[in-house]
Amino acid sequence: MLERYWKPVYCYLRRKGYPNEEAKDLTQGFFHEVVLSRRMVERTDPSKGRFRSLLLYTLDQFLIDQRRKNARKTRIPNGKLVPLDINNPPVLPQTILERSPEDCFVYAWKSNLIDLTLSEVQAECERQGLQTYWHIFQGKVLLPTLQNGESKPMKVIGARYGVTSESRCIERGYLETS
Repeated sequence: MLERYWKPVYCYLRRKGYPNEEAKDLTQGFFHEVVLSRRMVERTDPSKGRFRSLLLYTLDQFLIDQRRKNARKTRIPNGKLVPLDINNPPVLPQTILERSPEDCFVYAWKSNLIDLTLSEVQAECERQGLQTYWHIFQGKVLLPTLQNGESKPMKVIGARYGVTSESRCIERGYLETS
């Protein structure tokens, strides 16, 4: 079968204006990717028409796909892509996944903004030696909010960091009085 159709496919491609080497590559690619990999010969139904017609139609579709692939390559020159090292893709809650694409975008954008802000605050606390501030904020406000839970009493949170009373937290400036 390959021997019977290789030359006609190659000649067809040459006649369509493809240079010799490119026509050879396309012919090989067509037979490999379409005819053999998709088992085109076994799946053909002779009652639906000539194999030749199917082969030419499929070849034209293959050429369209190849042009699209080549166009993609030329639109994005080498070295012009911004590398994105995304090791942990975002996990969106099911309620957001059921909403519109725009809502998902806004949710992801806001979540990312909050994550970046919290990272900056934590880094600044660490830079200034104020890790206790960060840990108390994290235990009293941040974790309960993110986990939709109740905040533990200040005594429990403070005890972890050597702060034995709420008034001691106020003295040290960990809590504001209002």
